[in-house]
Amino acid sequence: MELDWKRFNCSGKMCEEIRGDIGGAGFSLRDENGDILAAGAIGLGVDSILIHKLEAIKEALVFAKLKGWERIKVRIDSKLAADILNSKIDCPWKALVVYSDIKDLISYFKELTIFFVYRQCNQTADFVANYFKRVDKVIFESNFPLDLLRIVEEDKRGKLTVRV
Repeated sequence: MELDWKRFNCSGKMCEEIRGDIGGAGFSLRDENGDILAAGAIGLGVDSILIHKLEAIKEALVFAKLKGWERIKVRIDSKLAADILNSKIDCPWKALVVYSDIKDLISYFKELTIFFVYRQCNQTADFVANYFKRVDKVIFESNFPLDLLRIVEEDKRGKLTVRV
């Protein structure tokens, strides 16, 4: 990975059993060696999973903008979200507000690419997205949860993750 590029993985979640029908969004930022640099999560109301995935991207881009970074790579485990943001398909009307927010944020960056990745390649963001069950919003830049550090180390070692 080029040295001045920042790579975010993003994920959204839905949960019906904890606090009713709620969801969340999360992102993780890792360096070229695979080490975790930052992670964040936000709790969301009842929406579609697409909106939660897009909210994860929005949160990552807000974080990157606040840090002053200009070259961003976003990986998301939703082909639909990636295709919408890459202008391959039209955005559904229900997601237009967050889509518009993201498009405004994208204009800030010198370079930004959005890639679809399979869920198995997105485990750190998926883990962080689950934090919406505990807090309304959280950003980690140090003192990462031990389970997150374990996932990062296993991923760096190439451990195969089978998810259904």
